[in-house]
Amino acid sequence: MTAESAAPGVDPRQYRDTIGLFASGVAVITTRLGDAIHGMTANALTSVSLEPTLLLICVDRRARAHDLILQAGVFAITILAEEQEALASHFAGRVKDGPPPASLRFVYGPIGDDGGVPTLGGAVGAIRCRVEATHAGGDHTIVIGRIAELRPGLPGTSPLLWFGGRYRRFADIATPDTPAPEPPATETWTTETEAEVANRHGPAIEAAPLSQPITASAGDGRRANRR
Repeated sequence: MTAESAAPGVDPRQYRDTIGLFASGVAVITTRLGDAIHGMTANALTSVSLEPTLLLICVDRRARAHDLILQAGVFAITILAEEQEALASHFAGRVKDGPPPASLRFVYGPIGDDGGVPTLGGAVGAIRCRVEATHAGGDHTIVIGRIAELRPGLPGTSPLLWFGGRYRRFADIATPDTPAPEPPATETWTTETEAEVANRHGPAIEAAPLSQPITASAGDGRRANRR
């Protein structure tokens, strides 16, 4: 979006800073074409409908993930936990050198790789979707997803937040009336590290820039092990 394409008197940078005051969670959007898995960090997502169950994501048309999602026709949303800031930065392309975070684990079906889109382990929750429809939205495409599968995370997991251009966390508020957290549950899905995925499929995991307004970067994605 340029100053010329913005409404008169509206500066795109000031708009991004202002809309960034709307606190949100942080998610990683993944998609899959064959054996190639691609991910990007985003906060431009929202629920749309309960009947049928629909949600939407907004993807920059210049991002590599944009065309991949439309070609694959499927995507998944992983809602990151507060301990997963490193994953958010990784899939946002903020870490340009060095290996991916050791905590990166892809989650498949209960009996192994079911050929679907993987989500990330250790998260607050995840959702698998099929592309239902797309709509033009300026320099982004609004992608409507029909829910195919819900994956609740571990009980008591707190989300990673985004506010004012920074990652944030809920403040711990302990009172005598605060109930004790439920004991951690065991994830029943088959998980793999990036190295294990690379051994099976080759190093096909990629990272892409965040959807605005989290960051101004909007170039094509780069391989995760080089971000």
